[in-house]
Amino acid sequence: MSETTIQDVIDTYNQILDPYISFRNNSNGVNPYKDIEFPSFYDVAKSELEKEDISILELACGEGINTRDVTTNKFFKRYVAVDISSSLLEIAKQEQLKTNSKTNVEFQLQDCQSLNLKGEQFDLIFAFHLLHYATNKHELLNFCKSASKHCKKKFIFVNASPFGTTLQSKDFYQKYGYRKVFVKDEMDKELNKTVEKEYLNVIEEPMKIKLELLAKEDHSKVTATFYNYYWSKETLEDCLLKAGFNRVLFHEMKVNEELSDIYHDYLTSNMLSVIEAIKD
Repeated sequence: MSETTIQDVIDTYNQILDPYISFRNNSNGVNPYKDIEFPSFYDVAKSELEKEDISILELACGEGINTRDVTTNKFFKRYVAVDISSSLLEIAKQEQLKTNSKTNVEFQLQDCQSLNLKGEQFDLIFAFHLLHYATNKHELLNFCKSASKHCKKKFIFVNASPFGTTLQSKDFYQKYGYRKVFVKDEMDKELNKTVEKEYLNVIEEPMKIKLELLAKEDHSKVTATFYNYYWSKETLEDCLLKAGFNRVLFHEMKVNEELSDIYHDYLTSNMLSVIEAIKD
């Protein structure tokens, strides 16, 4: 398997831009992001997000849905949001102007594996769905090191890990607006060879996942396809500790009781968790 290039990522998101944004904002009548992911993230991060005198760095901000949810009616002394896609950043900038945010958000075009922020450090760094774009351990460690380099206290992110969960058929997730296809594809051993010397006790390779977004009006129609790489919790923790964090905590996703029936299948087979990497 060849290493993913920056241009590969940019090209992918340019191709799936419209269906991706539609999916994120309203997924076939249900919205796991609004109902589960963001509330679960906020529950872990609220002790930081309720402060005003902090600096925040958001990685892979995309079209800015997280940016708007965090900053609406809030003031933070410094807020920088970065993404690798200029198209998504332009949307984020325009949508941010429509909010009641009291925070001046600075959007920057950046590769999260090699951030160029002139050594600036932030009290809180957060991200949604970033680390599972790492196709190999070298990329995964780069993501973690890049975050650690600019982090004063905490790096909190939502990420997927398939280990310890029951793998379902691709149609199982259809009612939530997407399908997951578990792809068996052996990683390029030569590419990972130099990195594996640092991982004597953690040798798992990622699970390759093909995600198919579905049309709202017709579940048989695929509107966009892209790939994720799910790493084990042990590997994620190992990379974060090697990158300079002192502790790593994994928090389960939660949902309000009135939505528990709607999201029962989602939660019982859910591979997502909120991960908190801490510098003491």
